[in-house]
Amino acid sequence: MDSIRYLGVHFVRGRYFKCNPDNAKASFYRAFNAVYGRIGRSGSEEVVLQLIRFKCMPCLLYALEACPVNKTQLRSLEFTLNWVLMKVFRSMSMDVIAECRCWFDLLEMETLIAKRKQMFMAKYVQSDNVLCQLFAHVENV
Repeated sequence: MDSIRYLGVHFVRGRYFKCNPDNAKASFYRAFNAVYGRIGRSGSEEVVLQLIRFKCMPCLLYALEACPVNKTQLRSLEFTLNWVLMKVFRSMSMDVIAECRCWFDLLEMETLIAKRKQMFMAKYVQSDNVLCQLFAHVENV
């Protein structure tokens, strides 16, 4: 057994703490296919992107604020989102996808994860939980 699932996060066996986002990507694809299968080409790109943002992206980003993400995993997550955008915008050009991401305010995965980590740490430090306060105090020392 190389990994174990706990609360929907797959931890990989090894010397260092590591998570495997492959199941999150599979959940993201399932959520996208469910959304796109229902509205597909009949809905506008704005509607599809809003549904992706609020229904699918949480599947992809689940627990990444608490897990270390290396460059390979980051590129894989970025590709996952870009592939979906290529399907929505019916273009294989990365220039077109980059422009669409800019217009529709779809941030890079690295930025999305960094923002989630920042919000997680802010809530963690302000928590009333004694263990959270202890670890936050140790981290600041």
